[in-house]
Amino acid sequence: MFVGRARELERLRAVLDPMSGGAVHRVVFLEGAVGIGKTALLTEFLAEWDGARVLFARADEHGTTTPLGGILGILEQLFGTGPTALLERVRAPRELLRAIRERLGAQPALVVIDDAQWLDPAATTVLEELVMAPSPTGWGFLFAHQPGGMPGRLVRAARRGGCAMHRIVLDPLEPGAAGALLSSQGVLDLRLVELAGGNPLFLRLLAEHHHRTTARPVEAVRTSLDGALRRELEQLLTPRERTIAELVAEGHSNRDIAAALHLSPRTVETHVSRILRKTGVRSRAGLARRLDAAG
Repeated sequence: MFVGRARELERLRAVLDPMSGGAVHRVVFLEGAVGIGKTALLTEFLAEWDGARVLFARADEHGTTTPLGGILGILEQLFGTGPTALLERVRAPRELLRAIRERLGAQPALVVIDDAQWLDPAATTVLEELVMAPSPTGWGFLFAHQPGGMPGRLVRAARRGGCAMHRIVLDPLEPGAAGALLSSQGVLDLRLVELAGGNPLFLRLLAEHHHRTTARPVEAVRTSLDGALRRELEQLLTPRERTIAELVAEGHSNRDIAAALHLSPRTVETHVSRILRKTGVRSRAGLARRLDAAG
C-alpha cells in the first residue's frame, strides 16, 4: 500500500517532466533513512511514468568493489551484457560513455539509481560524465540514497554541468498515514505506530510479528524491532556520531557534550544536525526514543 507520499510523488512528476527542462539536464537527489520508503516511492513513480526511456539500476552494498557494478542494470538494458564482458571491449569510462550515447541516440532518457550510496568508483565516473555531457533533449537523473550517502562527485558534476538540481527528503510518515499503512496490514494496535516512529519498514516488521503472536503483541515484537534499529544505527552513524547521539539521549546539552569530548559547541551542533537527518527523526527527544528502542 502506497500512502503518505502524495506531495513527494507530485514533485517528482513535476521536476522530471520531459517537457519542463528543454536541453537542461534535471537531477533529483532523493534522500531518506533506511526503510523510510525511497524504493516504494520510486516504484510508484516509475509505474506511472510515460515519458523518456528509463534506465534503472540498483547499487548493492556488496558490489562497491566491482567495477561498474552499481550500474549493472543499465548496462544489461543497453548492451545485453554485464560489466566484465563489456570491459573487455570498452577500456575507459569515456569510451563507455560514448557507447551509451550511441545506443540512446538523440532520444531523451531518465536514469534512475536506487541505493546510490553504494555506487562503485567506476560507475560514479560514468554517471558523472553523463550528468555533465550536453544533450539536445536534456536527460533526467534520479538518485535515491541514504542520508550522507550521496557521492559528492555527482553533486559537483551537476553543478558544473549547469543542471537543474532538486533535493527531496523523505521524513517519517505522519501518524495518520502510518496508521493507514498498519491497518492495511490487518493490524489496529495504534501503539505500534508510535513504536515504529513513522518508518514504513518498521511498521511492516511490527505487523508481521503482531500476526505471529497473540499474547502481549507490543512486547513480543519489540525485540525484533530493536535488532533492526541497532543495525540501522550501526550502518548510518560513525563511532563519533554514535557517542554524541548517546549523550544527547541522556539529556546532555551541546555545550556539555562539547566539554566532555573536547569539541567546540558548533561542531557538536553540526554533528547533532547530521545525526537527526541520518536517523530520520525530528528532535532530540525523538532521537532519545530511537536509541532507547535500539537498546
